[in-house]
Parts: sequence; structure tokens; C-alpha cells
Amino acid sequence: MKTNNMKKMLSITIAALLFISCSSCNKEENSAGGGSIEYTIDGKTYVQNDNINAVFIDGKFQGLADDNLEAKVGDSEDISITVGTTYNGIKLWFYPDGIYYSSTAGSTSQNKITFTKNESNLLEGTFEGKVKLDGDIANPAKTITGKFTVRSFTRI
Repeated sequence: MKTNNMKKMLSITIAALLFISCSSCNKEENSAGGGSIEYTIDGKTYVQNDNINAVFIDGKFQGLADDNLEAKVGDSEDISITVGTTYNGIKLWFYPDGIYYSSTAGSTSQNKITFTKNESNLLEGTFEGKVKLDGDIANPAKTITGKFTVRSFTRI
């Protein structure tokens, strides 16, 4: 009986320590700043800063987004970054004020991204392009411009 109680206490203690350590890791990551995506559409500027993350596969940039996917720049882009170079054809998705805008199939040629910094723990740049309400080609195009700072990365 004492052995079972000891095992339970040990299990509870380990679980509590894991929870506390994971919680503190999250706080440290958030306080260090996960970055931001700032963009302007229809003359209004929005800022997303809920854990911005960029994804790289085999060293190539795929895209970046916030945790809630309210702002997303790029999707499977496969870009080998050279700072100062502008890349065309980037895909864009945004949800300002709960309204969905995105680039449409065949219209991404007007969308551009430029990387201004590419360091091991920092990625910065700008983007611009055209998006449409609900991603519907029949809707009028809206100009979107923005910039991003990323400090959190997924590297595969």
C-alpha cells in the first residue's frame, strides 16, 4: 500500500514539475517576443503579434503566420532567401476585423515579398500585393502592404 502511495506521489510530483517547466518555457518564449505581422488594407493598419512563426524546409522559406492564422504570408513558397531580393508570386491571407481576404489563383504575380534581415534568430521583411474579399476572383482587388518580424522558427 505504501509503495502505491509513493508511486502516486512521485507521479503527481513529476507531472507538476513538467507542467511548471513547460509553462515557464512558454512565458520565456512569449516575453522574448515572437515577432509581428503589420499590414494595411483599406487605409487601416492591423498588427498580429500572437506567436509569429516562419517555416523552413531544407533551408527554404515556406511562409509565416500567426498562431490564429489571422495573417499569413506565403504557403509552400520554397524560397532560398537572399536579403534585399524581391520575390514575386507570394500567396497572402488576412482576416482584418473578421473579414477574409486572400490572393486568388492566378493573381499572385502582383504579390511581392522582400527580406531585409535573415539571421539565425531573426527574419524581417516587407510584402505588398492584391487580395480579394473571400478570395473570390469576382470581387474587386484591394491593395495590401505590410512588414514582418519573426523570432520563432520551425525548421524541417
